[in-house]
Amino acid sequence: MNITEVRHQSWAGLLNIFYICLNCDHVASQGLLLGYQCKICGHSGVRMFYSVVISSLIDSIQDFYFISNKRKTKEDTAAITIQTNPQTVIPLLFCTLADVILEDFLRTLMRKQGLSQPVADRLLSDHLTGKRRRECLFPVLTGCKWKAALETLSSPLEPNFNSTFDFYLEVNKARNQFLHDGVPWAIKTTHPQGCINHIWPLLKLFVSLHNKFVCVLHPSGNL
Repeated sequence: MNITEVRHQSWAGLLNIFYICLNCDHVASQGLLLGYQCKICGHSGVRMFYSVVISSLIDSIQDFYFISNKRKTKEDTAAITIQTNPQTVIPLLFCTLADVILEDFLRTLMRKQGLSQPVADRLLSDHLTGKRRRECLFPVLTGCKWKAALETLSSPLEPNFNSTFDFYLEVNKARNQFLHDGVPWAIKTTHPQGCINHIWPLLKLFVSLHNKFVCVLHPSGNL
């Protein structure tokens, strides 16, 4: 399915379909099905894995995607400015989505390891950027380098996580040039569509990271 063809249904409702088992913390995409049981432990209790913030960011990407002259209807009267131009806003939202998911993952991992919230807050404040969190904090918490972790998750059954991460790095660099250096043309015309295409692999990536590094620690963590 081409998600950009969906206008009147929430993209988050279609993409954010991951649920976490309340017993063993395993995450799967089966959703809230009648009679659902965790394939790992058989428990039936689940809740949504990603927070409402993630859903809001995905739906915001959807909203801005449809703010364009060629897709306007008579009811669409919003003017397009640099603040509302999908060319710039969608990459910014995508980078924010990736940053929020990374922080949520790290917080969950630290909580599962028994670290207190003040300690977790201090570690995150000591590693403010996504790069430091991936290259410095992630290895300390997991015993595995970020790139090596992506390699271990590679599977013919999964999206190409390395491709998604490389795309994020490219867009994040353009985002920083736009925000900090005032270079709007750093964001390529192909970036917005690429961001949309990589939402699902990004969500899947952090589900896989959770199941590899968080779920295995011990059951019944009540995350």
